[in-house]
Amino acid sequence: MTFQRKLAISPVSLHIVSAILIAVWLFIPDVSVSDVAEPQGLWPLLPDSVLRHGFTNTAMGCAMAAAVVYMLGELNMSQILLRLNSRAISIVYAALMAMALPLHSLHPGLAAMLCVLMSYFTLFGSYQVDASAGMSYISFLSLGFAVLVSPKLIWMTPFYWLSLYLLRSANVRSMIASVLGLITPLWLVGSIAFCAGRFDIFCSLMSESVSFDWGGYSLHTHAETLTVWFSFVVFIIGFADFYLRINLDKTRTRTIYTVTAIHGFVLYLLILLQPLHLHYLLPAAMVPTAIMGGHYVANDQTTLSNTICIILAILLIISIAASAWIL
Repeated sequence: MTFQRKLAISPVSLHIVSAILIAVWLFIPDVSVSDVAEPQGLWPLLPDSVLRHGFTNTAMGCAMAAAVVYMLGELNMSQILLRLNSRAISIVYAALMAMALPLHSLHPGLAAMLCVLMSYFTLFGSYQVDASAGMSYISFLSLGFAVLVSPKLIWMTPFYWLSLYLLRSANVRSMIASVLGLITPLWLVGSIAFCAGRFDIFCSLMSESVSFDWGGYSLHTHAETLTVWFSFVVFIIGFADFYLRINLDKTRTRTIYTVTAIHGFVLYLLILLQPLHLHYLLPAAMVPTAIMGGHYVANDQTTLSNTICIILAILLIISIAASAWIL
């Protein structure tokens, strides 16, 4: 049995990779992270005891990443994203987060990633559902909460609407529900801020959402750049393999993966155009990356794909070592 096959179907693969993620997250020395963009949205309002770097902050971030590992497994099972019984999507995510040392703390990007993942449950589940207004509301409500801590994600709104169209669940009611879902968190924050005499917080949030910050590529560390490129390569490999073998999946699965691919490309484009906000956008991009990469690991069993998986595993280990002690 090949390395890729064992990785995809072995019941212990996820446990081993998850253990590596926790060990790397908690015990590898802190990696130098560029401070090129101040936390935006409501994140700076959290207590200093939560925001202060230290073991508590690191452990809370690790717990949030572990929750995403679990939720990706639930998403796979509920939407039947893979053609065989495998936890490959969760495995790919855990591996990516293990090598993403600059993200190993509690920060807005992790909270936004969790909200984006939650939105996928109802978004994918709305496939060909005529009465999809409730699902659309919940999907956009989750996106709205993501915007509160990572305002730049509001640029994903048109592509969520495009997703509704591709999933054949777009209608007048679902579109109205999507708008209501998106503005509900903003309305709550605006109302509370106005009553508390701090409406400037809401105005700042709106300004951060629509502003566009160009440039800043040279301000990031080599470890951060390596993390982005490794994640993007995994996404491209998964995307290319999916479209080369698109006829092997059912129509519903093809549609869901097409939506996932669109979200991935848009998020990486946002990172390219606004590198200052890398830490707040990359975790969200890792969700579609894990889905596309997991599809590749689980469903492609050729000699070439097995070789690529081995090479990626070796490069991942090298990347962890390089990020921790060299870059």
